[in-house]
Amino acid sequence: MYVRHYFVAISLTLLLLSIIAFSDNLFTEIHQESNRDAKFVVHGIFWLTWFSLFVVQSTLIRSGNRALHRKLGIATALVGIGVLISTVYVFAAVFTSWREMPYFVKANRFLMTGFTILVVAGLVKRGTPALHKRFMLLANLYILQPIIDRVAGHLDFETLIFSPVLWNLLFGSMFYYDYLTLRRIHPTTWIGFVVFWLLWAAAAAL
Repeated sequence: MYVRHYFVAISLTLLLLSIIAFSDNLFTEIHQESNRDAKFVVHGIFWLTWFSLFVVQSTLIRSGNRALHRKLGIATALVGIGVLISTVYVFAAVFTSWREMPYFVKANRFLMTGFTILVVAGLVKRGTPALHKRFMLLANLYILQPIIDRVAGHLDFETLIFSPVLWNLLFGSMFYYDYLTLRRIHPTTWIGFVVFWLLWAAAAAL
């Protein structure tokens, strides 16, 4: 059961986290200033569409509809480009000086680069399902910091505790999936995990 529904379940989890994170923008405080700022609105639309497509794509594979999954891959790639461009624009507009950035903003820049590399790798390896699905999932885990931070705030949890615990649980779910399906941890999974925390360490050190 875990193996069959894993990617659908985790994609739904990521979408739910993103909705909780930005529930104020979407539902409770829709008149806030950021909802009138075009760069944040466009950025948010791209990200919500991206996570929604991840659910759709995972569901299509689970149902065996690989043909539609491949067709939607083109739209997903285009949305991914929009995600990258809108995120880089927000980075440039909000933070102009590297020295003034908090370490987590520096980490986000590193992790966004990782996200881009992983998505490209996922598209290149779309004919190799074992790599494709792991690359795409890792890409989504790499860019969760703003989402996890906001979820922690909404739930009144301490971010410095909540964030690493949640991330490690998400990565741990990949390890468990690998163990159940392969009886070992896939190299893509553990390398992605190690690189993820090395990028955080590099951001903290700079």
